[in-house]
Amino acid sequence: MSSRESSRPVHVRRHSWALTRMRGAGHRNTRPRALVLGVLARADGHLTAEAVHQRATASGSLNPSTVYRALALFERLQIVHTLVIGGRVTYGLADHPHAHTVCDTCARVTALPEGELGDLAGLVRRNLVGFVPAGIIIRGRCATCPPPRHA
Repeated sequence: MSSRESSRPVHVRRHSWALTRMRGAGHRNTRPRALVLGVLARADGHLTAEAVHQRATASGSLNPSTVYRALALFERLQIVHTLVIGGRVTYGLADHPHAHTVCDTCARVTALPEGELGDLAGLVRRNLVGFVPAGIIIRGRCATCPPPRHA
């Protein structure tokens, strides 16, 4: 990454990465797509389609079905990845490899930095020939949730 690129705010770099990937796949940069990508680039976690729509409409009118179509396209292009949290699909930019922990009690999601789990993705690739991991999700109970009570 050039020093000019690294001096740009993180959300600008993330947005630029997504736009470049979309254009590279032959898709146009429309206003609605740019709005949706802008929301995801600024998010500090995963968002539902409804939350993306709500944040995107702060910049002008946008039909919810347009948000869903944009998110579906971005998922096909691997610009976003999805997590099911509390029974709801959420979306996050897939601009850097990382793992997630998801609490089965409160649905809290934490993104773990790249390398935090060692080379788990490499281990999967080596042991499952032809399998290409797109993400790692670790489910369990977070420290703030009380342990289950046994009757």
